[in-house]
Amino acid sequence: MKADAVILAGGGSRRMGGFHKGNLKLGELTFTQHLIQQLAPQTNRIYLSCGENTPTDVPNCQIVRDEYSDCGPMGGLHASLKRCESDLLLVAACDTPLLTMEFYRYLCTFLGEHDGVVAIVNGRMQPLAAVYTKRLLPVFEACLREGNYRLRDALAQADVCYVELSDQPTLCAMLQNINTPQEYEQLLQQRAEL
Repeated sequence: MKADAVILAGGGSRRMGGFHKGNLKLGELTFTQHLIQQLAPQTNRIYLSCGENTPTDVPNCQIVRDEYSDCGPMGGLHASLKRCESDLLLVAACDTPLLTMEFYRYLCTFLGEHDGVVAIVNGRMQPLAAVYTKRLLPVFEACLREGNYRLRDALAQADVCYVELSDQPTLCAMLQNINTPQEYEQLLQQRAEL
């Protein structure tokens, strides 16, 4: 697969008490390291989209900073697509450590001529676990210039394929995101029981 990848790591981690979620550990590796381990063998390069407080000493990643500040994940997607050297960009949030290449390979089977593929779980869009093409760059740019930072609005202006994953329990489980200390404890307990 000829693609680049981005790990979105620019959030404030407020619900995690300010502790950067990408640095949470799952076994011996941090969440970010788990994602890199999955993405690196199958992609040309990995970008780490960082906020001001994000640790940037992450091996095997090129650091990307938002051109438009304080505009949420769209700023990171825009900056990453602008820097992207491949036509495809695989997107992962740093708080979804269970994502694997199996997830992205499945989404790519729906890409065709679409501008992107976004997972849907139980009717809920997952735009931070998606595959986007460079064709989305001008769409994000226009929305950012207008001050509209809602990803849903930007994607509605493009030819995006939405893939319902409710009948794919293995892929749905990969989308578990960790936002609070309680969710982190639950994840560690689940992994200990495996």
